[in-house]
Amino acid sequence: MIPKAILFLLVFVVGIFWTGAGAGRYIDARFEVYALATSAIQSGVTPEKLYREALAAYYAGEYVWAEAMFDAITERAPVSLKSDLDFWRGECFFRLGRTERARQFFEAFLAQEPEGPRVELAKQRTSLLRE
Repeated sequence: MIPKAILFLLVFVVGIFWTGAGAGRYIDARFEVYALATSAIQSGVTPEKLYREALAAYYAGEYVWAEAMFDAITERAPVSLKSDLDFWRGECFFRLGRTERARQFFEAFLAQEPEGPRVELAKQRTSLLRE
């Protein structure tokens, strides 16, 4: 589990983004969440644990938080999570309206995962984003 102090800071930073306005707030919030997630990994929180926390954030609609956490664990994640990270980052960017970044991550996911439960959705998103 993420230490309560780090979890509080993550929620606080994401809250800053949602109560603020503009791209500057998004960049600030994303940077802070990424830094905190990286710090959590350095303090012994496993990439798998942060992956589960990032998924929880995604399903709670906290796409900035989720994407930053997925990004933070990319370098340290086991090979079995690499393509999943691309898919979920694509989903976060899709939900945030950052279509070009979403398309890039969906295409990276499809290059690694030609079959699987999320392949059809990734193909649909990629096709939609090319239009």
